[in-house]
Amino acid sequence: MIALFEKLFPSHNFKWDKKGQNAKGCCPFHADRRPSMQIYLDGNGKVRWYCFSEKIGGKEIDAVRRTEHGPTYEAANRWLIKNGFLQETEQDAKVRKENEVLEKFYRWSHELLVSSDKALEMRKYLEKRGVSQAVIAQAPIGFYPGKEAIDEWAALNALTEEDLELFMPESK
Repeated sequence: MIALFEKLFPSHNFKWDKKGQNAKGCCPFHADRRPSMQIYLDGNGKVRWYCFSEKIGGKEIDAVRRTEHGPTYEAANRWLIKNGFLQETEQDAKVRKENEVLEKFYRWSHELLVSSDKALEMRKYLEKRGVSQAVIAQAPIGFYPGKEAIDEWAALNALTEEDLELFMPESK
């Protein structure tokens, strides 16, 4: 846990006082002149942290979520895995891959809607319905260019049939 805090706050002076498996240090979440943060083993043998001044604490993920690295549970989890504090499970890896594929497809289909000649009629239709170009550019929507164009894009991005199933269930 000490390594985690030092990675999250590399320029913070913790003034660690280590005693066995426990440690005390200056909390990085507030202006702490005297060590108010404790790192300890709970009753189940799990490492935890707690700041007595702020009355905050928890597990590793709770520390990450309090920083810009992990505003959400998923972002904090990814940061912990990426930095070697957690082992990615098979299920986590599958979900991460699926999210990456969906995000890549969304960005591509959104860019098509915003600027491609193929989506010109769709943009005109949306404008007739009161949806401006500015809203289209900001809205989380995309343009479906047809299966052939998607297959071409998938080949360029080295996507598998399984990847395509995420947003085109009939692709089998």
